[in-house]
Amino acid sequence: MTRKNSEKSKAPKGVYARTSATFKELYYNVLVNMKIRNKLLLSFFSLMALPLVISLVTNLFIINPLMMKNTVTLEQNSISQYCRDLEYKIGLYDTMQQMIIGDKEINKSLSRQYTSSLDVVYAYYDHFNVIIDNYARYNSNLKHLTVYLDNDSILYDNFYLKPQDGEFLASDAYRALFIDMKPRYIALEDGVISYYRKMNYYHYDGDGRYPVLRMNILTQELSAQVAESGSPGDMFIMDGSGNHYTLQGNSGRFAEIESHLGQIDSNKGIIGGRSFNEQVIVYEKTSFGWTVVKLIEPTSFFSEAIYVRNAVSFSLVICAAVLMVFILVISRWLTVRTKMLTQKIEEIKNGNYDSKMPIYGKDEIGEASLALDDLSSELKNLIDSVYKSGLENQKLELDVMQAKINPHFLYNTLSAMDWFLQKNDVKTSQILLNSMVLFYRCSLGSGSDVVSITDEVTHLRMYLNIEERLLDNIASQIDIPDEMLGVRMVRMTLQPIVENALKHAMHDTEQILHIHVHGYLEGPRAIIIVDDDGVGFSVGQLEEYEKSRTIKVGEFGSGMGISNVDRRIRLRFGEDFGVSISNNSSGGARIIIEVPYTGFE
Repeated sequence: MTRKNSEKSKAPKGVYARTSATFKELYYNVLVNMKIRNKLLLSFFSLMALPLVISLVTNLFIINPLMMKNTVTLEQNSISQYCRDLEYKIGLYDTMQQMIIGDKEINKSLSRQYTSSLDVVYAYYDHFNVIIDNYARYNSNLKHLTVYLDNDSILYDNFYLKPQDGEFLASDAYRALFIDMKPRYIALEDGVISYYRKMNYYHYDGDGRYPVLRMNILTQELSAQVAESGSPGDMFIMDGSGNHYTLQGNSGRFAEIESHLGQIDSNKGIIGGRSFNEQVIVYEKTSFGWTVVKLIEPTSFFSEAIYVRNAVSFSLVICAAVLMVFILVISRWLTVRTKMLTQKIEEIKNGNYDSKMPIYGKDEIGEASLALDDLSSELKNLIDSVYKSGLENQKLELDVMQAKINPHFLYNTLSAMDWFLQKNDVKTSQILLNSMVLFYRCSLGSGSDVVSITDEVTHLRMYLNIEERLLDNIASQIDIPDEMLGVRMVRMTLQPIVENALKHAMHDTEQILHIHVHGYLEGPRAIIIVDDDGVGFSVGQLEEYEKSRTIKVGEFGSGMGISNVDRRIRLRFGEDFGVSISNNSSGGARIIIEVPYTGFE
């Protein structure tokens, strides 16, 4: 049954008109006319695209930057820890220098004016060689110690003792200590760490110069800790003069850092690091003026993460392909079975009641197919019976059975199921299918033409349950008291009356049609009343029914209208019972059905 809509929509204008027309065309082409299999595929691709897009956006704008930030922060913390450890080690050497500077014997030997070469030799072996060499044994990374001084009475060996000659006076160490007046000077020289400090405990030449103590420390002191960390990247350390030492990685990549030295303008920081494809330079300065720099390739950190990401993406593609094949199979299976059910209905409509097209399965479609098989067999038997007997009662019963499988009602119900499936409203489709199966099961019954009022009410409820989902302008209420449960009545009595109201009682508006089914007992009679608030009967219709027990309201083709129900009740229970009609107080129709009641179940 089609929906009624008497309101005439006005054609919108301008942009709204084009938008409305486009939406309507899209709605009919996609949601209504498209095949179920294509709808399932479209839904599948839509559902797959949403999580994939979300995953991509999350990776690009949340996860990747977060991973980049955490990695750079971790590397910066690692460099900071390295700088603290390096400062601690330099502090140990600084303590050693303080011990040497405070050694009275060394100071006494350095400040003494020697008059004999032999005294110099004794002092050398007693103090310079022995004492300084003992300090060198404190740390295996301490290569040797050297003192620069201006004492012409001492014999210089150019290993432990060196003069403050022109070369020394032109050196960066001298400039840092005596011109810039720094307390110490540390530099990378000749493959070692040179640590200079003034021995300013005495002053002996009057020109402002003091002896200078130099420690030569092996550079392995710098890289030992880095080798243990195992963190990838190229790491370098630079002194204040621009000399550098490779702590880890490829020494040739220092040239890439040199081009960014102008950006190192703070104690620590990050250069680059905005994406996976961009190099990152992390740096930090020590307290003694050196700078630790690390060049990072993000892909070296995230190689495993990228591998996992690619593996997951590949797995998603495989899953999507498998699901697509699965949906194709399921959609084809559902489409084929639905088409077979439709073909079976068409054959029954064309009078081929012997058709037994098999539709396997125990789901709703399979149950509907079995119900149709049983129904077609019963129809065939009833038709044969009508041809043989030719009695009016048998003809009426044939009409009843034909109404049970009203092809238009069944076809509209299946079409509605398909429409709700297209909207992905599986729950409503299932309710329709279950109601349809139970509706036809109640129609068939046990084969008897007399049933209890409980069965009739159940049959009516299933019919209304379907119609209320096909039409949005009806409302029903059924009030049958418990004392009427023993009433026996002719099968297919209530549903045809209500169906007649739905077809002919509605106003030409969207006004809701209310239908109220109620009843009571009155002596040996059971009275069931069907009220509606529709258009009601005309005076001519009431007069015609009073005269001939027939009414011209365009009753539907199966003959199951008011007149048909009245004839079957009178044939079964006698002329004292039947159907009477009138208009109620609201102006709508009132149908009164009277059947005998003897009190048996």
